[in-house]
Amino acid sequence: MFDGPDGVGKTTQLELAAESLRADGRKVYTTKTHGGTEIGEALRKVSLSPIDRNPLTDMYISLAMHSALAEIIETKRQEGYCVLVDRSPLSNIAYQAYGSGLDIEFTTGIIDIDMQLFKPDCVIVYDAPASVTRKRMTSRNAKNHAKKEYFESKSPEYFERVAQGYRAAAAHFNATVIDASDPIDVVHNKTLKILKKCL
Repeated sequence: MFDGPDGVGKTTQLELAAESLRADGRKVYTTKTHGGTEIGEALRKVSLSPIDRNPLTDMYISLAMHSALAEIIETKRQEGYCVLVDRSPLSNIAYQAYGSGLDIEFTTGIIDIDMQLFKPDCVIVYDAPASVTRKRMTSRNAKNHAKKEYFESKSPEYFERVAQGYRAAAAHFNATVIDASDPIDVVHNKTLKILKKCL
């Protein structure tokens, strides 16, 4: 699983890793916890919309997406695929607990259970200063002529808390943390070394 704050480059790294693993002759299946299934994509639209709601509602939306996706991931594993997942349940701790103020102990307990659905062999959390990730988000949106999504519209302080939440979640779940402020190729090489240890 590849995770980290919006703008940190996790999706880019997942795509690069998938290319490298396929070049090595491996069967690779890529998906995302925030979507990834028909019902998940429908819920994702709600999650990214400007509809006002509390952080507990956001977490329950995520849990519904995860429940739908976990069975598909297990099936792909049984078929011999190396499954690479964009985001992980750790994002709920970062965004809903640390970012939006949902009780940290309560949220972590729920995510402990949620992670058992996925049984990931490896979780990588990409870390970079909030100033770096916000700059990348702005650049990405300008390039794609995209509007800010629900979470991207939050304050700089919110993203500082999210980054802190990812570090705490990574420590709790023994995830590997990679400095994503390094150049893309450097981060890619670090990512491949970690993945090859897990395969």
